[in-house]
Amino acid sequence: MVALRNRGYNPDDGRGAVYRHFADDGTLLYVGYSANPYRRTEQHSQEAFWFGKITRIEIDWHPTKELALAAEREAIYRETPLCNWQNLEDYRGWLGLKADYSFLWLPDTAEHAFLPI
Repeated sequence: MVALRNRGYNPDDGRGAVYRHFADDGTLLYVGYSANPYRRTEQHSQEAFWFGKITRIEIDWHPTKELALAAEREAIYRETPLCNWQNLEDYRGWLGLKADYSFLWLPDTAEHAFLPI
């Protein structure tokens, strides 16, 4: 896991960040938005099944939350990160697992997906 320093974060500036988590082979695991990507990454360490595969993190700051959220949506659509909920079937294939749709959730009922492996 890459150590993060609180570079660029000011809770009062109104900016937002799009962060990307990568595996050691360069695979994009996850794209997310946060006003504090450092704290959000710490939260992922407690709840994300893919957290142990992260070896690199990239953070792009945007001047407003709205612009950051738009950039996050675009990145998820264009870059197809394996562990965003839209792409979990690809992640299972990456691990060599059979598809099991019992773990899927609706985006309006839960913030994160957990994959039973």
